[in-house]
Amino acid sequence: MRNGPTPPVPGPVPVRSGRRAELFLLVIAAVVVWSGLVIVGFQLGRGVSVDLAWYGGGFLLVMGGAHLVVRRVAQVAGRQQVIAAEVHRNVTLTPGDARFVVGVVKAASTLIE
Repeated sequence: MRNGPTPPVPGPVPVRSGRRAELFLLVIAAVVVWSGLVIVGFQLGRGVSVDLAWYGGGFLLVMGGAHLVVRRVAQVAGRQQVIAAEVHRNVTLTPGDARFVVGVVKAASTLIE
């Protein structure tokens, strides 16, 4: 028989997915894209146009909508922790597309009913 403290029972481990870093890098990429559009606009003598907002917004929509992360969060020992997660990559927001987000989630998700 062994004396001494018993080892802790493993439980849910906080998941660090790097989502904040990914968001930060996405914002940097958006700034680079918008800066490039502004520079080209000035070089062509057009200045800053309203199209800049459409191009930049489209860029963010495409980059931000390229994948979906679903997480189940629960209170564990007084702290919010991710207890389950799934990632659905290369989804689109185009109805009728084979990778349309609604169909992908319905077919593959165990966390969303």
